[in-house]
Amino acid sequence: MFSSTSKKLTVLLLAVIFVCSVVGVQATWSYATGDATHVLGEGVKIESFPWEGSEILPDDENGNNHRLLIDNILNGTMEESGQTVGIGLNTPTSEINQQIENRTDRGYYVFGSMDFWTSNQMKALFGTEAIGLEFLIYSPHDTPNVKYLFTTGVEFGTTGGLWDTSGFNYPTGTRIYPIYRTRLEYLPQVDGETGKTEYRWVAMKTVLGSAQSAVYPNSMAGTLLTKTPGLDPETFAPISPADCETGESAVVLGTNANNAIHTYVGQVLEGKVDTANTTVYFKIAPKSNGTVVFTPTARAEGLVVSVYSDRAMTNLVSTMQANGTITFTATASTTYYFTVSGSTYMEFAIAYSS
Repeated sequence: MFSSTSKKLTVLLLAVIFVCSVVGVQATWSYATGDATHVLGEGVKIESFPWEGSEILPDDENGNNHRLLIDNILNGTMEESGQTVGIGLNTPTSEINQQIENRTDRGYYVFGSMDFWTSNQMKALFGTEAIGLEFLIYSPHDTPNVKYLFTTGVEFGTTGGLWDTSGFNYPTGTRIYPIYRTRLEYLPQVDGETGKTEYRWVAMKTVLGSAQSAVYPNSMAGTLLTKTPGLDPETFAPISPADCETGESAVVLGTNANNAIHTYVGQVLEGKVDTANTTVYFKIAPKSNGTVVFTPTARAEGLVVSVYSDRAMTNLVSTMQANGTITFTATASTTYYFTVSGSTYMEFAIAYSS
């Protein structure tokens, strides 16, 4: 399993305002202004795995935050004026349900963070576990009792003007990895207190995979003159054939230069592989000239990074041995390929030298 986060998880003030997606009209909506309370209680670390596949999420704070975010999108609550307010899918009147309905009524079947929340206004959606994560909910129009929730720690980038995608971290069509997809189903559930049966959205299975990057136009971002980065849920592909649903095929990444995992300057990669002998292939295309620095984490003992300026990986421009910092001089828009090996923990930050 290999996972990634793009920024440290921090506690920020709770204030969520989203620009509604009515073309040409900017409206706002917000969650209650009280303290968000995830369903497991503040500070609780999930020690068990409540649904199939949830164990594939990283076994660290990042993975825990994924689970908490998924739980809160389903069943989250918030205290406001002394009352508990439901903010998840299982509260029919919640604003997230209203926003999803607003889009599906107009033929749009995706809703999520996609830059506008993450970069501008989603500072503490569903509690602190949302910070540093992107999410997208896909509601297939032909299966109303199924939704797919996608969560990832990579940043899609920043919203640009009508023709501007320079702030996107993934060129359109590039595969984004890792992405976790959780299948949600609307099923009858028995209330443990009342004994009554009611339908609720339930997490059924989480799988690891990738999806192509996509551009969402004005109808998603809320203004006529923007384009917003995201992922295309219909292109999702698990990395394991056993996780494929009907009509899907597995896509394996990182085993050679031709399927190298796309990264970007500013990313913090946090991942784990089965053995230290495993070599994972990546690529990066810095947007500007400068010195790029790879800095490993403390537990990435023995990490080796080698950077090449060509896909054939014959022109070595820099290499790092045994946890030293590696630097190389990058030319804007040039694609560099690099390999990482020597440790089961493949954890390092990519940044421009200050």
